[in-house]
Amino acid sequence: MPNSTILQATTSPYDSYIWKSICKAKDILKDGFSLRIGSGNSFLWYSVWSELGKICDLVDYVHISDSTLQVRDIWSNGLWSFNNLATPIPNNIKDVIQGIPIPKFCSDGFKFMVTYWWLWRWRNSFIFDVVPWSIEHVLRNINLWFEEFNLKLPGSPQNMVVPRSVRWQPPDAGYIKVNVDGSCIISSGFCGAGGLLRGCDGQWLASFSMNLGKVGVLATELYVIRQGLMICLDMGYSYIWCESDSMEVVRLCLLSVIPLHHHLAVVIADIHKLMC
Repeated sequence: MPNSTILQATTSPYDSYIWKSICKAKDILKDGFSLRIGSGNSFLWYSVWSELGKICDLVDYVHISDSTLQVRDIWSNGLWSFNNLATPIPNNIKDVIQGIPIPKFCSDGFKFMVTYWWLWRWRNSFIFDVVPWSIEHVLRNINLWFEEFNLKLPGSPQNMVVPRSVRWQPPDAGYIKVNVDGSCIISSGFCGAGGLLRGCDGQWLASFSMNLGKVGVLATELYVIRQGLMICLDMGYSYIWCESDSMEVVRLCLLSVIPLHHHLAVVIADIHKLMC
């Protein structure tokens, strides 16, 4: 729905029963919708996260040291705090921001919307994917969203730091391991990725990086896996462990049938060939 939201959606006599039901529910729920901070991941200056619009348009300049701040970076112990900002904010803007409530827990409304969203994606998976998602996959992602939301909010009873050991896990003897990851800058859309190859003893073998332009998160994660596998094979290694933190990308790489309708089907097919 370009230039609109689901709250402005309409139906026609030819729409599906599911879409008509969603629009019917929307009419009942829309009075409870308004702009909310959520987890505070929005960019402080360049996102529309309040009724003020983009804050960058309301200040004389944004200091370079503040340019990557998120909304949650200016609250502390459940209160707004502007003391650490190098960018001057007019008092009238501060007054409006201080009147915005800071969420302290994962509300029932948030849980409903997350569940609603993932059920909608599950429905789309049944229609468009050759191998649809399992209910376990959907439930796991819903719970992960709840956990991440709670852990990132100050004042939440679950917002505790639990010390744990995080270290690189070596592959089995005779294998090499390639760790890959991608990243995108939300404000510009530019994406990059890289990878690191190590032997089963942890010895560095090779590393690489990629500037991919504006290709999107999913494409970035797929491109870097393909590049990592190609480098491993070019170096003469055939026993390879490839590790990614993207569950969706791992799912696509492990599909028994390549989804030919997928907009990245060519890249997925390349990865399947490299894995054979």
